Amino acid sequence: MVTPDAIIDDGLLDIMIVGDTSLIDSLITSSKLGNGTHIHRKKVEVLQGKKVTISSNSKKPVYGHAMGEYLGPVPHTYICRHKVLKILKMSDKVLEREGWLNANAFSTNIPKQ
Repeated sequence: MVTPDAIIDDGLLDIMIVGDTSLIDSLITSSKLGNGTHIHRKKVEVLQGKKVTISSNSKKPVYGHAMGEYLGPVPHTYICRHKVLKILKMSDKVLEREGWLNANAFSTNIPKQ
């Protein structure tokens, strides 16, 4: 639920950036990750793109993390290679257990307009 509106096969990277926050703000934002409401916090920004470079003008080092993995100081560039990985859909039983059954991670779950 870090980027709750992400679609796994749309060819775009969804990136969440949390600005400079206090310890209390960080804890509040973290507590909202499970249900996706953290994206409404003032210092949270979600961006999309096929190629994304994250950098900072700060004199202090800013460190990147991806999926909980430490990446080191920015800048970092990410490029989406659309449809390179084959994604297999899990069974509805597994999706329900993990809380993803009605999630919009797969575009097939999004009603056609």
